[in-house]
Amino acid sequence: PIDIASDWDAKNRLRVFKGLYCLSRRRFDEAARLLCDSLPTFAETSLMSFQECVRYAVICAALTFDRPTLLKKVIRSPEVLE
Repeated sequence: PIDIASDWDAKNRLRVFKGLYCLSRRRFDEAARLLCDSLPTFAETSLMSFQECVRYAVICAALTFDRPTLLKKVIRSPEVLE
């Protein structure tokens, strides 16, 4: 479904929704990947705030990513640092 979406906003919103769904189903690896990918262009403020999305992405990434990936995608990410 992400490939079918026509614009970036719809793709990013779908990533956020799917990431939260995976988080609720305890599929932390997929949730971390989706939520971390949605951070640079986050626009889904009707569902949750940007701070909540960062919080969920950091928690899922800490559980599933290896150290180099965690450092690259989460710790040194400008979206997380702000």
